[in-house]
Amino acid sequence: MTSFLSPYPQSKPHEVGVEVPFADSNVAQCTYDYIVVGGGTAGCCLASRLSEIPGATVLLIERGPIADTWLNRNPLLSAYFFRRDAPSTIYLAAPIANANNRVIQVVGGEELGGTSRINGCLYMRGFKGDWDSWNRPGWNYEDILPYFVKSENSLNQPESHFRGKNGPWVNQVLPDMPFKILRRVLEAGKRNGIPVVSDINAPDVPSLASVSVDFSIDRNRTRVSTFSAFLPKSLALARKDRLKICTNTLVTRVAVNAGPNGLQANGVYIQAATGSDNVYFARARREVILCGGAIASPQILLLSGIGPRSYLEKMGINVIFDSPGVGSDLMDHYSLPMSYEIPKEDSYHALFSSPLLALIEFLKYLFLSVGLFAYPLMQFSLFFRTSLVRNDGSLDTSSSVEFDSGNQDKVPDMEIMLCPNQVQEYETDPMDWSIGVFTYLSCLIKPRSVGSVRLSSTNPRDRPIVDVNYLSHPDDLSAFRSAARFVEHLAEDVQKSGYPLGNARHPRTTDVSEEEFDNFIRKNVRSAYHYSSTCRMAPLDDLRPGVVDDELRVHGIGGLRVCDTSIFTETLATHTMAPAVVVAEKCADLIKASH
Repeated sequence: MTSFLSPYPQSKPHEVGVEVPFADSNVAQCTYDYIVVGGGTAGCCLASRLSEIPGATVLLIERGPIADTWLNRNPLLSAYFFRRDAPSTIYLAAPIANANNRVIQVVGGEELGGTSRINGCLYMRGFKGDWDSWNRPGWNYEDILPYFVKSENSLNQPESHFRGKNGPWVNQVLPDMPFKILRRVLEAGKRNGIPVVSDINAPDVPSLASVSVDFSIDRNRTRVSTFSAFLPKSLALARKDRLKICTNTLVTRVAVNAGPNGLQANGVYIQAATGSDNVYFARARREVILCGGAIASPQILLLSGIGPRSYLEKMGINVIFDSPGVGSDLMDHYSLPMSYEIPKEDSYHALFSSPLLALIEFLKYLFLSVGLFAYPLMQFSLFFRTSLVRNDGSLDTSSSVEFDSGNQDKVPDMEIMLCPNQVQEYETDPMDWSIGVFTYLSCLIKPRSVGSVRLSSTNPRDRPIVDVNYLSHPDDLSAFRSAARFVEHLAEDVQKSGYPLGNARHPRTTDVSEEEFDNFIRKNVRSAYHYSSTCRMAPLDDLRPGVVDDELRVHGIGGLRVCDTSIFTETLATHTMAPAVVVAEKCADLIKASH
């Protein structure tokens, strides 16, 4: 009863830090064993696990609010992060040189739970060969598998050595299909040699597969974010004396001092995310761990004087440690939408164009946890390698050896997400609810193009410059061409089966020149919001300089780690939510071992 009546425990900057300037004698009350910077997908898990250490004190700092509302728990509506009240941060990336200088949006979750509160709820771990390709001690598939099992509570996958039933993070495969078009596309896939797979997260899943993926949704069809899984109110209240959760707070930089054993992180400077510019200091007795994600973590390191020397000097920032890899090697999955008109009643457009249908579906969800509001936007995906696409758009499925995803050379490079709605980048095509639309969203999950994150100014409130640099590698353009041919081949098969798949809302590859279709790709590629690799786990003297070592410790700085998707040595061919959590689970164990 007490937990029900009590508010969620959260603190403000002046309650967890001492105002700057300060005397050392004033800092004792604002000292913690561990300071976790960023309460997002990874940060909520890490803070929860570190607060399990008997007697340890943990401070979790999150730039956004709690934002625990009904809308933000509904699987469908919570993923519409363009809502005015959505707990998301959206700003413009740098112009994309190889995509007609288009400017697309950078999107992230900015609240406890981070992007796990606004994404498509997809729980996907990645392929065995992909993890093994990192070639980092302690990070191959067999090493990280126990952490996946530890976290999860799979509601309907059979219990096994690779699926967990006792973790806090609930997921499930949704058993039914709300739209006829999905069934027709899967049937067309089978006719083209693509098997339907029951568990995309199995170690032996083939690299050619169509699958209904696991979703982080509970039995009541409610989104299960890392906030609700790892830091529910009951846990936060039970540990409030040693776990401080500071929301609406911005970390301006990490404090690094020279000590007898070299440079050492010993705390962070913070201020209110909006409003007052008063700066406070919180001291870390043991470690500071950055969990800001692949955009914010390198930004904080650069503001702290940790990054490429010449760049920091150019920005007028005092160089603490020359680390050339900080903010480099940005990787992002990006996609090409190809849409067709379909009957409106077989598309989400019917829901958003009919107030009466929306009311009926809302009541079905509210009282029975069924109906269209009980589903995320996307339920099915097809995985394949674009090298298998023939000139006529069909797939070469003649050799089963080609589909061993445990072989890093056979990992799929393309995912086609099947979306019963229009899926366009915001500036390309306004939403049209008057017709039904089905989109084959071809997502390049093994891109070769690499971008960067750099500061727009030395003001920590300013968003950084994110250069996604799409299509800078010619292989990416070739992969999209192959995916487009396959989509058209698949769509023709659906049409021949008798389903009224109507007009294509894109140029056909057979009707235009390669140059014209390439221009269509440049005009329409969009982000999947899976940013990674800006603080890579690799040696400092690697050909692509690393930022952290195999235990996620920042090179050259004691007491400082990074724990989020920025540490990926290469982007994984999967959605990044579950891998972000497994990084946090492993990081927690690494820290506990040295506590």
